[in-house]
Amino acid sequence: DRLCNPRVNVFEEMDRARQSSPESFQSGRAITAILSQLGRRRQMGVAMQVWRWMDNAQGITRNVYHYNALINVCEKIKDWKMALDLMRQMDEERVTKNEITYSSAISACEKGGNWRTALDLLKTMKDKGIMPTAIAYNAAISACDCTT
Repeated sequence: DRLCNPRVNVFEEMDRARQSSPESFQSGRAITAILSQLGRRRQMGVAMQVWRWMDNAQGITRNVYHYNALINVCEKIKDWKMALDLMRQMDEERVTKNEITYSSAISACEKGGNWRTALDLLKTMKDKGIMPTAIAYNAAISACDCTT
């Protein structure tokens, strides 16, 4: 809640939270939870400040869960381009994508009305040996619905 207050300095708040629970930040669970909560609230600006804070935080390495949480924020705000940018960044940082990564990106494409990219992601996912679940298939099918 505090992070969403426009008067709060996100970097200072994250530093304070890390000091109060260092083991939860070290494991990465706290950041994943924070990004997920920001996604539910559609707070991309704050999520990006948390993301930038991670750049300066000693001992914290971005992992697939962090990326998945941020890609999920992209889905909530219908920003498929940013979802794809994050997937490219995962490649650059050698973070392995999983079914959730692809499903969230496909959902972002669906919400953003980009059915071609949604289908490309589904194909890429299968080509890489990541078996799509019903969530990925449903998002791809929904992306092809001309009425959305």
